[in-house]
Amino acid sequence: MNDLRTGSGLPPPKVNTPITRVTMGHGWVRERVDLARIALEELRRREKAGRLSESFRNQLVEMGLAVQRSAPNLAPVQYDLLDYLSERMVAGDLTADQQARFYRPATDARLTARAVVIEGDEVPIRLWTPGWWVGGNSWAVTVTYKSVAIDEQAITLSPQPPTYPIWITNDFRDDRRAPCPHLGHHLLKVTALLTVHHGDTGYPDRGAIVHSATLDLSAPFDVFPRSSEYEIKLMVNPAMADKLRASMKPNDFQYNIWNPGEIFGSIEIEGLPVNIAFDVFARYNGNEYPLGQIAVAAGARGIGTRCDSEVGKSLPKPPATIDIVFRTSPKAARTTLDLYQIWDGELVFSGVPIRDLAAH
Repeated sequence: MNDLRTGSGLPPPKVNTPITRVTMGHGWVRERVDLARIALEELRRREKAGRLSESFRNQLVEMGLAVQRSAPNLAPVQYDLLDYLSERMVAGDLTADQQARFYRPATDARLTARAVVIEGDEVPIRLWTPGWWVGGNSWAVTVTYKSVAIDEQAITLSPQPPTYPIWITNDFRDDRRAPCPHLGHHLLKVTALLTVHHGDTGYPDRGAIVHSATLDLSAPFDVFPRSSEYEIKLMVNPAMADKLRASMKPNDFQYNIWNPGEIFGSIEIEGLPVNIAFDVFARYNGNEYPLGQIAVAAGARGIGTRCDSEVGKSLPKPPATIDIVFRTSPKAARTTLDLYQIWDGELVFSGVPIRDLAAH
């Protein structure tokens, strides 16, 4: 048990076990073998042989429950502890209190609205969960919106949530928009049903419903008149352009992708030095064509954001390379939950390859 608690990152003992015999080359953290993993493997071997006390078995469950709150930055052995916890849960070996703590992260949903909204703008909102980390691949969580209101008056969100359950994953975020009410302070309220399924998670509604919770969530916000006092603050710093260019990479642009004449691409973002909010355009043959908006907070890493041309609008055939233009957009910033100051300027990425799918 001491090796399990303190052995993460330490060299494993030179023993021949099922774990030490397996060699994986994916580079995943959970594949690494250290002293802690071998210690847990030995404890589980003793458990299967009926030689592990109930006290130690309970400690393993408690360690697994603690991991659920420390994810997603896991040590290798913590993945095994989550697998162990899941197996004990399915076997019905957990106490009522442990079962409640097992499910609590799955239904720990939050509601957020943009705190400062300009009159006439829609209200950006987000229903989200910090994440439910559990072993195995047979668990799923769905969410169903039951009611939405501002100041006790029922409203319709945009896009309107489906009537069927939405399958959610770790770090779930469902972003929508609410209609803007009159000036002043307001309270958004959402009632949502979160349901835990176990079984066929490829189709969560087919798995057995093992737990559910109806949550009443709320988020305050204020609507202010359109004036310079409440507008997005622009950061004028031309020297930041090179750093931004190094943090952004247009990638995988394609033409004729969903429907004839439509363009799609993605922007890979790594280590932004400042907040950004841009209107995005494809420029070729002397014209610019809108590709939507992106808005990302400073410090973002490993982010991929998509760019699409207008749905149903056929664009002229582009040459083999095009320019992707990013132009500062306060309007794009106002569609976010928390961007109130952004970099001011324009970035142009020249010679971005684009593939015509019709030719393939």
